[in-house]
Amino acid sequence: MPEAMVWFLERASGGDVLVLRCSGSDAYNDYLYSELGVDVNRVETIRCNNPNSANEPYILDRIAEAEAVWLAGGNQHDYVQFWKDTPIEDALHALVNGRGGSIGGISAGLAVLGFGYFAASNGTVYSGSALNDSYNEDMDVRYGDFLRLPFMNTVITDSHYDDPDRKGRHVAFLSRLVTDHGIAALGIGCNEYTAVCIGEDGFAHCYGEYPQYQEQVYFLRPTCLDVPAPDCQQGIPLDWGFEGGALHVYVVDATESGNRGLDLNDWSTGIGGDWENWWVEDGELMISEMSEEPECSVSLVNSVIDFTELEMEFIEIKNLSGGDFSIRLPISTSITISDMSGRIIQNLGEMCAGEHFVRGLNSAGCIIVNAKNSELQSVVYCD
Repeated sequence: MPEAMVWFLERASGGDVLVLRCSGSDAYNDYLYSELGVDVNRVETIRCNNPNSANEPYILDRIAEAEAVWLAGGNQHDYVQFWKDTPIEDALHALVNGRGGSIGGISAGLAVLGFGYFAASNGTVYSGSALNDSYNEDMDVRYGDFLRLPFMNTVITDSHYDDPDRKGRHVAFLSRLVTDHGIAALGIGCNEYTAVCIGEDGFAHCYGEYPQYQEQVYFLRPTCLDVPAPDCQQGIPLDWGFEGGALHVYVVDATESGNRGLDLNDWSTGIGGDWENWWVEDGELMISEMSEEPECSVSLVNSVIDFTELEMEFIEIKNLSGGDFSIRLPISTSITISDMSGRIIQNLGEMCAGEHFVRGLNSAGCIIVNAKNSELQSVVYCD
């Protein structure tokens, strides 16, 4: 969608745009630099076709100088195996979470933008097989160990939604996140020729050519009902929810103006869309219309509560005076602190076992403390 790419380029504010990919050509260069009517200083494409590229000083310098990075299509497993836990991952976090730069992607590039992602280590997976066995060998679904970007906490994306129909496999992805990680998983799915542009205010603008074409964007979130966890087991068809839904889904007809979409601060307030109920019975995705918008926001679904002391298996947090707090860790682990949108506001790095004092966050309000060791654990702290 050219209108969406214009939106993306405008966030570069006349600076440098970098295209990263693991295969393909430099065809984006002329398109982004001269064909969309947005002035930028430079557009460059770098192809990272082996794991050693993640340590190349030239590539890291270009990311450090960029105001916007675009992740091209291809095979997302290349991005995962070449970039995860490398200086390129750190540089992309510094771009977005540190400098406030922009990042976007198409197809494989879109697939890795959520905290949850389909890594495709064994190739693609289709809706039928994903719903029939959500733990089949092709269902390589991961969470929290790669990119951590604003407004993408607990989100898993999917693209090419209508070519072929990927609604079912996307629901299976969410069921895995709920089952494996105990989170209230969210999803953003895009039809073949649509785009979602998430602004700093958290509103997701949906671009497409509706009504000339049936181009929709789908936002998947938990219902407000006390729905049982998915019956998601290896070797048996998925069951999740009942008539009335396991998921509320906001379906937006995407237009060239991009003025329709959903507010990702609450996943409830939308413009120009319609709500549906989705659930799964014996491996079959079921859909029904909703007559009104959800009665609860995602913040309520996620049970974000105010507290002064929280003990978990992994983290103990204690409130101190002046907005300071301490973190007690039973083992060494890496700690980052995010705001409620998921934007990293402080990277504390590797911390040894024991008690550590954190200062200067009294104006942050509610924050997310993320501990990453063999797996990711996060807790919400409200001053």
